[in-house]
Amino acid sequence: MFMNETQTDLERNLHLVYESYRLYSVIWDATTTRAVQDTDTGLHFEDISISEVVPKDWFDNPAICPEPFFYDMGRNLAIIEENYLLRTVKKNVTGRTLEITEIRRTSLVGIVDEFVQLNNLLPVLFIPADLSAPLYAEPEGVEFTDNREFLQIRPNVRAQLFPTSRYVELRDLVLADKTLGTWIYRLGDHNSLTVEAKRIEDGMLKITAKMQVAYRIDRPTAGHIIHVAGMN
Repeated sequence: MFMNETQTDLERNLHLVYESYRLYSVIWDATTTRAVQDTDTGLHFEDISISEVVPKDWFDNPAICPEPFFYDMGRNLAIIEENYLLRTVKKNVTGRTLEITEIRRTSLVGIVDEFVQLNNLLPVLFIPADLSAPLYAEPEGVEFTDNREFLQIRPNVRAQLFPTSRYVELRDLVLADKTLGTWIYRLGDHNSLTVEAKRIEDGMLKITAKMQVAYRIDRPTAGHIIHVAGMN
């Protein structure tokens, strides 16, 4: 058993995984989400998890600061699930494949506007971060609201932007409606996520953050792939 002070410190750090995951996860803004139901038969659930072994004395020694480690676990979990999301979208969407010469507001507004007029009323746009600089350099390229980023299309119509990190496998832009699919998750201790610590040997703990999810494509036409000319 842990001493009370050690257990409290451990639990606080485990909660950091959840806080970091929710900060970096795009799922809750980019998709329709819900917990699994009895009627969800035949779904393949993806196991998304990270496990690390750490010394127990991380939580006994005030000179050690384990917070960055747990923070990174949450961020890395969000990256893994974003890769799964985009991999599933690219494999299953049947919308158009378009090409633009550069990522600028003028190149994207017409495409997104036409997409919205096809009854895609909740558009989201994933952009490879290393290609997005011209858009963000434009004075009216990106609108920021409540720590979220949007491309303004016309009054009362805008697309939420998700610039991906370099750890996300994306070379083209992905334009989708939030109703393209449903993100279905098995309930964990923190909504979809379970974070736990188990003693595996003297002085060592196994920290595991895990979830089981299935991204079910409901409207395969509600997604376009936008290729940037000259990019492989």
